[in-house]
Amino acid sequence: MQYLLHFCLIVMMALPLTVIAEEKPSPLSYDLQVSIEPEAGAIAVRGSLEVSLENANATTLKFNLHETFAISKLLVNGKEATFTYESTEGHSLFPASRVVVVTLPTGAPHGKVFMNIAYSGRMKI
Repeated sequence: MQYLLHFCLIVMMALPLTVIAEEKPSPLSYDLQVSIEPEAGAIAVRGSLEVSLENANATTLKFNLHETFAISKLLVNGKEATFTYESTEGHSLFPASRVVVVTLPTGAPHGKVFMNIAYSGRMKI
């Protein structure tokens, strides 16, 4: 059961990145540390991702995150990044999620983004 939860979390983190982002990013690698409290339904994730962007001049990066999760830390290329949330209303593929829009820092290496993220929350049942 725990392996299934890990797999689902990886898919939740990586798959939406390629599906809805305007820049069509592709995850090159990711490393996730996941803490699951089954009885409480709580999940905490710390992760590192390397993402390749199709548009080397992109100014934002979008990905989906479950609507009950809150981001506590987000670094892009080692710098704190600003982000906002957008609704996914009208997107039936991920109905219990919201879009995270990350503003990419200026001077980023063209075509690649290194992101460190920490988020947590409780899953809706």
